[in-house]
Amino acid sequence: MVAVYVVLMFFANWIHFQQIHHQYFIKKNNYLFSTFGNGGQVEFYEVPNNLLRRYLTYDVLIKLSSQQQRKRAIAKARKAGETRITYEPVQYDINTWAVYGNLYLFLMALVIALPLHWKKRLWALTAGFVLLELFFAFKVWLLLSLKFSIWYEKFEIGWNNNFLIDLLNYVLLIITYPFFGMLFITVIYALINYKQLEQYLLLKPKPFTKGV
Repeated sequence: MVAVYVVLMFFANWIHFQQIHHQYFIKKNNYLFSTFGNGGQVEFYEVPNNLLRRYLTYDVLIKLSSQQQRKRAIAKARKAGETRITYEPVQYDINTWAVYGNLYLFLMALVIALPLHWKKRLWALTAGFVLLELFFAFKVWLLLSLKFSIWYEKFEIGWNNNFLIDLLNYVLLIITYPFFGMLFITVIYALINYKQLEQYLLLKPKPFTKGV
C-alpha cells in the first residue's frame, strides 16, 4: 500500500497532476460556492505573481464579500455625496494539494493495493471518488461558514453565536488534517467492499469441524 502510494506520488509529479488539480479545485469551488448563504459572495483565485513569495506552492486565495456589505457601502457613499464606493473584502488562503489533492492519490493507492476483482476495483474507485468529492465540498462549506461567521458584523452572513462558531472551528480543525481524510477513505472503502475484504483478509472464521 505504501509502496503504491509512493509510486503514484512520483507519477503525479511527472504528469504535473498537482497543477491540474489546482486548476480543477479553483473552477469547481467557484462553480459551487460563488454565492453563499443569504447574500455571501465568494471567489477562489490564483495568488498574483507579485505575491508568490509569501505563499506556498499550490496555495489558493479565497475572497469573501457580501451584498449586505456592498449595500452599506453604497448608502454611505450616497450620504457623503461620493460617486465611487469602497469596501474591503476579507481574504484567506488554503493549500489545494496538502489539504485536498493528495487524498485522490491515497484513494487510488488503496484501490490498486487491495486484492479485488477489476470490476470491484472500478466500482470502489467510482463510489470512493463521488464520496470524496462530497467530503471535500462539505469541508469547503464548513470553512466558508466559519469565516463568514467570524466576520458576521461585516458580512451579516453565517452564525452570530460564539458557541456555534467554536463548534465549527473544532470540527474544521479535525477534518482538515490529511490523516482524517485517509481514515475517511479507508472506512468508506472497507464498507463498500466488506464482503470481498472479509474473504481476502480472512476476517470471517472458518467453521470448526471435529473429527469422529
